[in-house]
Amino acid sequence: MQSDAAVLMAELAHAPGSGIVLHISGCAKGCSHPRPAALTLVGRNGRYDLIRNGVASDPPALRRLTVSQATGHVRQMLNGDPA
Repeated sequence: MQSDAAVLMAELAHAPGSGIVLHISGCAKGCSHPRPAALTLVGRNGRYDLIRNGVASDPPALRRLTVSQATGHVRQMLNGDPA
């Protein structure tokens, strides 16, 4: 999971967007960031669920994404395209 977060952040480092908050959580409790974020990725069994404008325990918009798929969806959202 930590290596996935590093890959994701490196891929998105030069993505457009200002003030975008991306929270990457290892579980649905979201202890490290209990407040809503624009985008949240929650690790589940080696995959990621993506939540828009919510906390880690909210229902995901997309489920069971690979890190590559999650990166693509986050990049789309940063470009203003819906997931």
